[in-house]
Amino acid sequence: MPSLVESVSPAEAAPGAAVAILAAVTVGIGYYRPSPLAAVALVLLSVVLVARGLRPFGGTVAYHLLQAAAFVAFGLTVVATGNVTAVAAAAVVVGGVGVLHYGWRGARNGLLASVSE
Repeated sequence: MPSLVESVSPAEAAPGAAVAILAAVTVGIGYYRPSPLAAVALVLLSVVLVARGLRPFGGTVAYHLLQAAAFVAFGLTVVATGNVTAVAAAAVVVGGVGVLHYGWRGARNGLLASVSE
């Protein structure tokens, strides 16, 4: 079985890193005050977004399924802690659609299949 991490693509990791930095800044300046559980979910989401730069894993169905699930987890965590917002609801809905889509593709083609196939 080939390695799922043969190289790191900074260009692919940069958007995820930008989101992670933006999240850290908004929390740091007090604009967004997540509950401890929502903060953990936000960190997890940030790590998943940066992991897109891991080649070839970042281009697989498994990565996209993981990313969609991370959005659902973040959105549900925010909603469960009492901060029902449009962003949290959108994360749940869009992430849920992604889980269904990539789950179906993973079942048909395998989780390690490229999304470009």
